[in-house]
Formats: sequence, C-alpha cells, structure tokens
Amino acid sequence: MPLAASTNLPSINSFVRDTFCAARFVHSSRLSRSVIFSLRCIFGQLSSHDAISATCQNISVPSDQASNYPTTCLLAIASVHRTGSTLLCSILRATHMAGMPMEYLNIHTKNFTNFRNENNLPKLNMRGAVIGAVRKVTGRNAWRNIDYFSDSSWRAYLNRAASLNTTRNGVFGIKMHFNQYDEHMLQRGIDASFWNAPIKWVRITRDNEVRQAISLVRAEQSNQWNSNMSAVREPVYDENAIVVALETISTANKNWDAYFATQAITPLLVTYEQLTRDMDATVRRIMSHINTPIDKVPEPQTKRQSDGASAQWEQQFLHSRPEFASRAATI
Repeated sequence: MPLAASTNLPSINSFVRDTFCAARFVHSSRLSRSVIFSLRCIFGQLSSHDAISATCQNISVPSDQASNYPTTCLLAIASVHRTGSTLLCSILRATHMAGMPMEYLNIHTKNFTNFRNENNLPKLNMRGAVIGAVRKVTGRNAWRNIDYFSDSSWRAYLNRAASLNTTRNGVFGIKMHFNQYDEHMLQRGIDASFWNAPIKWVRITRDNEVRQAISLVRAEQSNQWNSNMSAVREPVYDENAIVVALETISTANKNWDAYFATQAITPLLVTYEQLTRDMDATVRRIMSHINTPIDKVPEPQTKRQSDGASAQWEQQFLHSRPEFASRAATI
C-alpha cells in the first residue's frame, strides 16, 4: 500500500507521527536498507561498535582502565562560553586529582558519541531510535535533544560517567553551561546533588565581556572552539553578531546568578583574566577548594586562543558602539 502523502494526523500521538514521517522519508528517498541497518544497530541486533564509530580520541578514562573509585566530592564548574573553562579543565584533568572535568551534559560532542559507543549509555528511547535512524542516514547526529533518551538510562549514564572518571582521591569533576545544567538535569528533576557527594562549586567568568563576545562570534564563524581544532573558515567582523553574543553572555550569567542566589550557594570565583595572568595560582586555589593541594601545576593540554585580530575587532566595535565600553573593563 502506498504511503499517505499527508502528515496531518491530529488523532495520533507524537511518536506515531514521527514514526510515520520517518517511514515516508525512507519510502521517498529509497534508503530502506540503510535505515533498516541503522535501526538494527540502535535496537541492539548489531554491536554498538558497528552502530556508532568513534571519530576522535576519547578524553575520558577508558572502561578497561577505570578504577571505579567512589565519588566523595563533586567539583562542579559553572561556566559560560569563552571564559577559558576549556583551558582550565585541561589543566585540572592533567593533575589526575580533580575528577577529569568535562562537559558530560553536552550531548553534541564526539566525546559523548565515543562514550555511548564504549558504554552503551544513555540508551535511545523508542522515539529516539526511530527518528535517530533517519537522522543518521542523512548524515546528522542521531540524537538531536535530551528527549531522545529514556530518563532511567540518562541517570545511569550520569552514574557511569562518575564511576569511570572519579580520580583516586574521590573527586568527580564536571563542567557545565547553565543551559546544559537546566535542560539535562534541573528539568529532569535532578541537580548536582545527584551524585550524593559534597559539592564544591567553581564559577568562572570573564571581566572583559566585549572580548568574550568577540571570541564567541569568531568561534561560531570558524567552528574553532579550542586551539586543538582547525578553523573551517576565516571569521568576518560582524557588529550585530557581537551585540547578540553580549546578550547571550548576559543571560547565561544572570541564570547562574539566580540559581546560586536561590540555592544559597557561594561558589569559588575565578576569572579568565586571573587564569591567563597567573595560571599557577588560579589552579592552586581550585585544588585547595577541593582539599587537594598539589606540588606542581601541569601544563595545559590546550592553548589560549586570543590573538591580535580580536583586539582589532574590540577597538572597531567600541568605536562604533561606545555604550558597551563598561563591559570591556578588565579588573
């Protein structure tokens, strides 16, 4: 029987509608065999290694090397884009005493894909399996949002991430932007207390928010988010994009401010400027915060990305938009 030409199906639930759309796509694009293969992979009839291939080195501890230390302290790093949090976490990971902090709540990274490949967590729910198969065939990420994973499987993933990445001193570290924390934990009825360990919050911000916004625009345009990545295109100055980025930064900071105020949390405050000016002292402050002083601060695994072009953009932006000068102040 030919598939219907319309997706106007108000009487059925969203899953059935999504499944119908997926089936119509398969029929119309003649990719049936590929879709069936992808579905079999996701439903477990083929090995997870065949289903999703790793495309980059996994930074997290491999399963066969994990010691499964119990988590007795959570290092929670509250971050905003372009504050030096990636640089900071690369140093903290190199100490092997700070819980391997990464963006475990970011489901759009290759590292997350690798983790699923190795651990089969979190698992796609029924809707995610069907729609994800179609997305994979068209070259897109199989999981578009958190709703593609079952709640119990997502919680199992969070526990597994901690068990694999807690260092021998009992610390598990996690870096998260507020939107990740909100969408992937708070809206699911859980928070940082999920791991049942005392929480040591670190808040990293940037004094010069204009330069931060410029860095965000340049990263978005070039798709170069850290020094280990190659730019796919040369950034082009865009005044309006910088203004939008400033608003994005402001919203993110306000969200963290509101959360900490509501929860009566006083995090350890760190700035990008402190980190780049005195990396040794800044890292030692954080290690002392988790009651783990260290003899030597290791070298970072990534490098600072700021360059002369960013300074030129800042000068040009402030010349045309002087009302933002106060947000370029560096304390």
